[in-house]
Amino acid sequence: MALTKLTAIITSIVYALLAQAADANFCDPPSPAFFPPNISHPAHTKLLSHTTAKLSSHLNRLISSYEYNTTSFSVEVTSQTETLLSLHHTARERSTLYHGGAKVINDTTCYRIASITKSFTVLALFQLQEVGKLNLDDSILTYLPDLNGTGHLPWKDITIHSLASQNAGLPRDFAQDDYVNHPEVPDKLGLPRLDPYSKQYRDLPSCDEMVNYTRSCDEDDFLDWIKKIQPTFAPNQRSSYSNINFDLLGLVIGNVTGMSYERYVTEHILEPLGLTSGTGFEAPPDAQAAIAKGIEYYWSFYIGVQNPTGGLYANTKDMSIWLRYALSTFNAHAHGALNWFQPTSWSDGLSTFYGMPWEIFRAKTSDIIDSKSDRALTFITKGGGLPGYTSWIVMIPEYSIGITVLVAGNSKAMSEIAHIVIGEMVALAEEIVLKELHSQYVGRYVDHGNNDTTMVIKVSETHGLYVDSWTSNGTDVKKGLKDFFSQDGSDIVLHLSPTLLYANQKGQQGERWRILLRKASTERPEKPSVWDKFCVADVELFMYGGVAMNELVFWKGEDGATDEIEPVAYRTSLKRSAAVGTYSPYESGDQAYIGS
Repeated sequence: MALTKLTAIITSIVYALLAQAADANFCDPPSPAFFPPNISHPAHTKLLSHTTAKLSSHLNRLISSYEYNTTSFSVEVTSQTETLLSLHHTARERSTLYHGGAKVINDTTCYRIASITKSFTVLALFQLQEVGKLNLDDSILTYLPDLNGTGHLPWKDITIHSLASQNAGLPRDFAQDDYVNHPEVPDKLGLPRLDPYSKQYRDLPSCDEMVNYTRSCDEDDFLDWIKKIQPTFAPNQRSSYSNINFDLLGLVIGNVTGMSYERYVTEHILEPLGLTSGTGFEAPPDAQAAIAKGIEYYWSFYIGVQNPTGGLYANTKDMSIWLRYALSTFNAHAHGALNWFQPTSWSDGLSTFYGMPWEIFRAKTSDIIDSKSDRALTFITKGGGLPGYTSWIVMIPEYSIGITVLVAGNSKAMSEIAHIVIGEMVALAEEIVLKELHSQYVGRYVDHGNNDTTMVIKVSETHGLYVDSWTSNGTDVKKGLKDFFSQDGSDIVLHLSPTLLYANQKGQQGERWRILLRKASTERPEKPSVWDKFCVADVELFMYGGVAMNELVFWKGEDGATDEIEPVAYRTSLKRSAAVGTYSPYESGDQAYIGS
């Protein structure tokens, strides 16, 4: 029996070491590495003002190019609680139609936000699931039974969830983006001319782009056409972007609620959230319109059955409200059983994923800005495009900020504006993060009943918050952990990573963190292995007396700074006796943040 127990213990340690080896060799620092910073705190006003001025200068320089003479844009950034900055540009050459639209672009000027509408459609689905009117895992036939036995699509295998997460295998578009409507394109690509009297041509939809936007597509147009198409993939085989998915989901919402999709979204989402500064499915008044010169015809075109995929008009004021709602409730849908920001399938490349309906991207901080941090950042995005209009929203949950960029005119401006704004906001957030970590956590902590029990916590750009030294009853805990976990004897770093939970969850007191081990050096060997970047999260390797050995609770005072820490498995608490080092965002190198 004793031998069996010993074997089990050794086996568990070996597996743990293997996990740590895979996790520690060349894996990036853990993320999240901090609670979201309070960017709007008065202490950061000067930094925020400096960033706003830099952004304004960069964007003015960009938009001064001749190619953007007819382009207007709006940029707004919000925290989880309030708008941080709002910048707008009015095209130098405005339209002469619709009275030229808005004379001066501001935060209530409306644009067509196109596919960002899909995020509202998904929230409608969540709401209906929460009240028991639909289930995301049901087949679409449960709610659109008339599709059964029609056409070539495997309806019974297509679920609400697969449609909302771009994983249903359906084609991309209906009644738009067809090169048959652009006579110059077939010749350039060697495509044969279609006989306008052929059955193939007559089977095309007679609405939307197919009739030069003289008539919107309705439900009959859509259902007639969808019975004729072939799937792109089998359901849940491979993700691929589809607007058709959301046209179908709009019909589901209508059938389930007994009201039009547009009415449901207006009465159950837009109005309750206070998105009332122009957001809706009807074109706002001309004086509130960002009109794209040369493409005026599309401003007021009502897209009918395609509203669930891209029909909304909105402005940055309302979009900031929307982003604040998403940032503060993303983990509270379906009675807490669903995290709205989690990916549901991978897309192309190693770092891009689909959500519902998000396009999600993960990148190292050092890929975005000049930084020593290889910690991952998550970008929850949704883009959209219609003739004359380009839109993009981005949420960065690590910082709890949301960014809206709306463009009327040259779509090329979008990528350039977004690149500038994201870079400046990440740089600002990182500076504030390091400043807050230093003031709120860094210090020497002592058990005043036992001076042989101490912990020193520091922060650096490279490692984030970490345990620099740790003794318990005179024992060097960090050395002991190194002896246990570092097979080759190399130094380790004790990273601190928050669980984003509290010891007193109701009172939001006692931040619960985990101490995670990594090798101090991440230099790759001469012959690296493909598995060096195989990083499986495993944050609780061992327990002691029924609690995680690596749990650390931070107890803060009214000023937001830590007064006391509690290494839970050690059954003790340590009081903060002194700050360590000084913080200066303008010094170079990690020593600016580590202290002495």
